[in-house]
Amino acid sequence: MLISRKAMSSRRAASVLLAAAGMVMAVTSWCPHTWAQGEPGAAAFTWDTVDPAYADRQAWARQRVLIMQVLGGQQGFEPNRAAVDGWYRKNLFAEFGSRDGLGDLPEIREAIYEGLTLSARNPGLHQFLVDLAYEEATKRVTGNYHPAVKYNALLIIGDLNQTESGMEGTAKTPPVRLARALDFLVEELKKPNQLDALRLAAMVGIKRHVQLSRQRPADAPIPDARKLEIITLAQAMMNEKTPPTGRTPDGHAWLRGRAIELLAAAGAVGDNLAIFNGIVAVLDDADAPLSLRCTAARALQQLDYTGVTGIDPVAIGQRLAALAVFACRNEDERVKEEKKLGLDFSAPGTSGYPGSGYPGSGYPGGFGGPPGGYGGSDGGESSDPYGGGGYPGSGYPGGGAGEKPAAKKEAPVPEPIQRVRRRLKEPLKCVLLGLRGETRRSTIGGAASGAPALEGLVALAPADPAKDQVQKLVTAVEAIVTATDTFDKGLDDMMKGIRSKARELESLLPKPAEETEESSEDDALPGGTAPAKSPPAEKDGATKN
Repeated sequence: MLISRKAMSSRRAASVLLAAAGMVMAVTSWCPHTWAQGEPGAAAFTWDTVDPAYADRQAWARQRVLIMQVLGGQQGFEPNRAAVDGWYRKNLFAEFGSRDGLGDLPEIREAIYEGLTLSARNPGLHQFLVDLAYEEATKRVTGNYHPAVKYNALLIIGDLNQTESGMEGTAKTPPVRLARALDFLVEELKKPNQLDALRLAAMVGIKRHVQLSRQRPADAPIPDARKLEIITLAQAMMNEKTPPTGRTPDGHAWLRGRAIELLAAAGAVGDNLAIFNGIVAVLDDADAPLSLRCTAARALQQLDYTGVTGIDPVAIGQRLAALAVFACRNEDERVKEEKKLGLDFSAPGTSGYPGSGYPGSGYPGGFGGPPGGYGGSDGGESSDPYGGGGYPGSGYPGGGAGEKPAAKKEAPVPEPIQRVRRRLKEPLKCVLLGLRGETRRSTIGGAASGAPALEGLVALAPADPAKDQVQKLVTAVEAIVTATDTFDKGLDDMMKGIRSKARELESLLPKPAEETEESSEDDALPGGTAPAKSPPAEKDGATKN
């Protein structure tokens, strides 16, 4: 690829700037000086200029061909070192930091990632590009550049590898992280007046480092002191229920969700179960947004319970199941309210009652590019906010997993049913992940083994009776998921089935002492262990957790 700045259209640039503004407004109480590092009256940002040598299209094209040949091994690196250096410093990174480049930040990042990936076959060239990219990206973060430039530069730093991913036999090996990049990211995260957008970008990179260190503990391990520092920072953010001045409640909840994901990536339950208990506290918090509670439920799957004692998997499983019941009740009440309002749901895309869009784990839009870029497995659930590609296996759009085969065409599902299913399936999925993990089979040496790998609370249950009780909860939640797929007779019939299966799940949960007898008719969903009071509706378009 290795694009030119001439590829950008002014229309696209304008749309990206509007999206970037929307992202900052979503996380903070936006005001003009937010863009200027929080300094009122700060004049202008630093803008780079592409070297005039790359202005001529034919000259640029010739240079591009040469660089691609060097990266591909058809031309030697040492004889062309100056050309490679100029291409990246005076062309790509100069465009990256230019005013005109704001509309092309994802593409420029992709070009940088492309070069790093292609250079992996030449260790000298690869090390040269890693050092260059680290130097140029850190300069954009520490300088007075536009927040979108800083954000994308932090993403580049977080994605840099000492060694790229490769193959051992039939199995793909994860890359070896660039250790010094983690130190830089942590220092950016610790800055007391850091912009939330940059705090996010740092957390994305830190999470990736933690995951890679967990996958390859012998290669570039994270020192214990640094790991403890990361966990402490994430714990503090997770446990901070009140937003600081200048941050919206939605934005704060969303950042708490990213902190939970970072703790889950680390895998440790914490001294005296501190991390585990903190995540469970968020899971139980009836005042927290449903999306944040679902992030906590999903995080329980990723913790390492090896040798851990003092956790009752059945009791925690019941709390997860209670969240599923709560989500069903929340949706049931919402559908009934929509009916009372007499809203027209026949038009595709109708959002309906406020809060009808389930805020999942994706990032808010803006800043022209996604977290992640190349050569590293993230394994996260989060979709990506800021635009385009992703790195293989990351769970981010545009990654290296390949395109999905063309789906078989089916009759369109009515819009009201689609919305209800979307809003319910995400929390149900998160609960199932916490209970039993993914329904995938374990892989050894690239080949699938015979039995699914145990994850979540099913793996933690110490004996068959406990496993059986957790499995009953799993089966009951899966029955609700099946009910969301039974809609051939319409929305009312589907909701009737969901209510029925939710009551069956609730029957497996302990009843509060103060619970009174409630109706078991088809149009009623009883109380039980799920919180009786619904949280405030989450508005469509709100910052997602």
